[in-house]
Amino acid sequence: MQYLLLITMILVGGPAVGEAGVPQSAASQLEIAPVVLNLDPGQVSATIEVRNQGAAPVTIQARPYDWSQALDNDVLTPTSEIILSPPIFTVPANGVQTVRLMLRGDARSVADQERSYRLLLDEVPTAGAGSGQVQVTLRMSLPVFAGSAQPAPTLGWTAARSVDGDVVLTATNTGRGHVRVNDLQVTLADGSHPRLTAQGKSPYVLPGAGRRWVIEGSAVARDSPVSVRTTTQAGTSDVTLTF
Repeated sequence: MQYLLLITMILVGGPAVGEAGVPQSAASQLEIAPVVLNLDPGQVSATIEVRNQGAAPVTIQARPYDWSQALDNDVLTPTSEIILSPPIFTVPANGVQTVRLMLRGDARSVADQERSYRLLLDEVPTAGAGSGQVQVTLRMSLPVFAGSAQPAPTLGWTAARSVDGDVVLTATNTGRGHVRVNDLQVTLADGSHPRLTAQGKSPYVLPGAGRRWVIEGSAVARDSPVSVRTTTQAGTSDVTLTF
């Protein structure tokens, strides 16, 4: 089972004796698995395992959100379509907590369209931090995809110049399931690979949504073709764009 290692720290405001300005720190370590939940059609429940490898107990609050995308950004809306049990829990030192996720009827009814959710797991601050300490708490966001047999990703690409003269590449997900863009490489007519600036931070493109990448306009000659190689969870594909 794949684990994601997460570390939270309490930083002490002043240096410890003999450390000459190096702050003393105490850290708790959490592992969460799986890092992505894919629920097949007909599957109505799944589990998440939270493992605490630290020396102190950690309290976590888990909350479900409906996940959509607009203008390259993720939009999270509280949802009642997912039940989490337990929603708040304490993982003892060197202990493990299993969290069960269950879909309500509304989430199960969509058979031909994948539903996208996010689970936010927030560490609840403890009362143990004393004067001069800054407590940094953990937040983890887990993707949940439900109601689809994970169809082959379908991305449609366009290229256009913005009013500033830059070249904007837009990928639109025209399929029924999510696409995770793991790598994107652009090759110009002269064989060079310009630097891309992603609009938005998520590697995912949800069904019906789009994501943009920008190439500085001076790097691309007008009427010059642009070759785009995309690597997703389904493999690598190539397309040549003109504009």
